[in-house]
Amino acid sequence: MENPTQDSPVPPVPKPEVVSVLNSPKADTSVSHLAVFMIVGVFVLMVLGGILIAVGPKNDKEQKADISAPLQPTTGAPALKQNQNDSPQMPEKSVHSTEVSTATYVPLNSDNLAFDVTNDGKLDVNDIATVSSYVDTHRYTAVYDFNSDSVIDVADLAEIRSVYAGYPVAEFDITYDGKLDINDISTVSSYVDTHRYVAAYDFNSDAVIDVKDLAMIRSAVALAGTVTTNK
Repeated sequence: MENPTQDSPVPPVPKPEVVSVLNSPKADTSVSHLAVFMIVGVFVLMVLGGILIAVGPKNDKEQKADISAPLQPTTGAPALKQNQNDSPQMPEKSVHSTEVSTATYVPLNSDNLAFDVTNDGKLDVNDIATVSSYVDTHRYTAVYDFNSDSVIDVADLAEIRSVYAGYPVAEFDITYDGKLDINDISTVSSYVDTHRYVAAYDFNSDAVIDVKDLAMIRSAVALAGTVTTNK
């Protein structure tokens, strides 16, 4: 006979079935909403980016165009006059015999003060000879660099000779006797014959003493030759 107090066997408790949240209908709805939101967001960003790309360069071009546009001259504004001192005109070398001076020096004025390198208050062959000595010896001093090219050469001699127009005795009296005659011509001729060079006799400033320089001193003698003047 069975004991009624004996415990009856306990039936096994079934394990609860685990339901994945991702597989639930709510999870599917959330994922769908998130995907739609992301797609809409990407679309909005693309639209905004396209607008910025389209508008940005256009504004930059307009701004650059405004900056680079040349200023238009004011109507009725007077034109600027060119300063005459910007391009000084040198005296012409060719003169008529009636205009030739027999003075042994060129008077100083405001235009030729810089060429009085001997500082004796006049321009004569001594000033030319002084600059010539620097050309011959290839020395440099800025006070004789008339064209400001950092070298003293025949170009500077051409500058100083430019103020002697009409004063042949002051320029061509290379014998320093106060007159122009055959002695001056003979001196230059000897340099032509021996192919020697002295810048003081290079009257046309072409870095050579030849028949062209001889022709120039002959012309000077013809214009104001054998005229003795007081120094």
